[in-house]
Amino acid sequence: MDLGRLLERLVSRPDAAAHAPVLKAALMDPYFPVGMLERTLFAHVTGMRFYIDKDRPEIQPLLVRDLVEFAEAFRLIRQDLDVLCRRHPAFRFFMECRGPEPPSDQWCRMCGTCCQIGAVPAVAPSGVTYPPHWHDLLEGTRLVNQQLCPFLFRSPGTGYYFCSIHPIKPVACRAFDAEDCRARRRDGYLHG
Repeated sequence: MDLGRLLERLVSRPDAAAHAPVLKAALMDPYFPVGMLERTLFAHVTGMRFYIDKDRPEIQPLLVRDLVEFAEAFRLIRQDLDVLCRRHPAFRFFMECRGPEPPSDQWCRMCGTCCQIGAVPAVAPSGVTYPPHWHDLLEGTRLVNQQLCPFLFRSPGTGYYFCSIHPIKPVACRAFDAEDCRARRRDGYLHG
């Protein structure tokens, strides 16, 4: 599937016209995880007994809805992070996450596979309080079809992804380790 053509077709649909500013802003943002959306939301779905072709015309309105919701969530998170970056130096790393490759001294390869999830409990680390709307985003209750953590951002100019709230990511995400990563990559996915 050619994501560029699919996105162009979706954005040009009459039902997307009202959302054009939000979609354009998200798609033009260097941190927007377009490649990860291609691997989740826009990918054909395969399973033991079924196949969902995302190019089918009757699915297009649902993809528009899902893309708009994700773009709106992304925009909201970007606004929150802009404020956090000004107030807290620990968040400045997110603006500087531009390396061509992941650091070689860590097990995480910044592939984003671990963030292909619908939800995690919105339990913040000790001493941290999340804005109320983050709970819905983390717990998967805000987006109708959440297949990707909306806090996952793309490292600009690369194929790598990172957690935009890494310094204060949820307790469940902090517990995810190298063994969990290997198991997740080994198990495979519904998406083709």
